[in-house]
Amino acid sequence: MAGQIVALANKDDVHSRASVLDLCKFGRDLTELEQRLRSYYASIEELEMATEDKQIGRAPMVMHKGNRKINLSYRSMCKMTVRHIEKGICDIFIDAMKRNDADKIIEIAQAVWFFKDKRYPMFKPIDRERGLLLFAKARLDFHEQQWTIREVSEYLSGGKKVETPADGFSALRRKCRELNFPLAESRKRKIK
Repeated sequence: MAGQIVALANKDDVHSRASVLDLCKFGRDLTELEQRLRSYYASIEELEMATEDKQIGRAPMVMHKGNRKINLSYRSMCKMTVRHIEKGICDIFIDAMKRNDADKIIEIAQAVWFFKDKRYPMFKPIDRERGLLLFAKARLDFHEQQWTIREVSEYLSGGKKVETPADGFSALRRKCRELNFPLAESRKRKIK
């Protein structure tokens, strides 16, 4: 699996970037229906954690209805997102029923079954470390920044200070090289 992750990570197209994150989390590429369900479950989680007073960014969200503006709370935005995704999934199911498409209904059931033990916060990704590295890589590439190997190690450990191992993070450095992670040069120490 590590070889598949590395191969996809080194491609420079949007589909490969999305596929590699799915591969790290779920062990395989997701179907279109599974991607919708993943979005649905993630939106449900966000809605459960959302509060009415939380804002997105510095300004409140505004929705335009006709000539009037409606201020929306973060929780309201989450509810709208969940409803939108629910409608899309229901439309797929209703369409399958209208067409007597048993295969599509079975595909929906299999997608739901696939996610039964992959919901947050209990879900353990297949390759957590590579997934986190690829997530950080996307952000660093966007901002044209680099991290030292120590910063990478601290990020992977959840922000905890990390002692330098005797091998100088060689295994982590190798993973970063495989994924073309933007590593900054580390200070070279003189051996006494």
